[in-house]
Amino acid sequence: MAADWTIRRASSADAAEITRLYRDFFGSQFAIDTFGEPNPDFDVARFVHDRLADPSFMMFVAEQGGRTVGFSDCHVRALHGAAPPLNFGGVRPLARSLYARWKARRANPWFQPYVEGYLNNLYIEPDVRRRGLGSALTQCRVDALRARGVDRMRAHTLYENTPAQEMLWRLGFQPTMYVVEWFPPDDDDGASTPDVTH
Repeated sequence: MAADWTIRRASSADAAEITRLYRDFFGSQFAIDTFGEPNPDFDVARFVHDRLADPSFMMFVAEQGGRTVGFSDCHVRALHGAAPPLNFGGVRPLARSLYARWKARRANPWFQPYVEGYLNNLYIEPDVRRRGLGSALTQCRVDALRARGVDRMRAHTLYENTPAQEMLWRLGFQPTMYVVEWFPPDDDDGASTPDVTH
């Protein structure tokens, strides 16, 4: 069955719809700062506007039946360090990774610069989920980052978000680490976040 949606690069004309979806996506989190305190001054519309205007960010929207039903975004950043294939699933991948790091350090004590693509957010309205749209929006981001010439890609998912993790595995991402974070007491369930790298 052919997909009944279209995906395209977002523009400033999509700001209002993306803002609406961001509010649905994050909900009350936009009113909480990094220390768990209320932040009533956070401007979601300005946040979206700034991302659309930033050339390092790329945003995509999915449309179905004349309405915007999802969005995704990613960005490119230049870093310094080794960018080896970070797959610690066995001795050989670990040896490759360590050798790449040693080689980069030997060539330059500060390591070599590399470009990383980061998959930020993905949100789809509930009534159109589980139809492949998440994979399609993610593939758009992967293709866009490849076109920008990134050396590697990174994404995070919640520990319990197995559908997102399985989608990333299908696209060639591999798990590299778990990140343990503290959340305000009402939300503190001890969950960790897999960090997956392509």
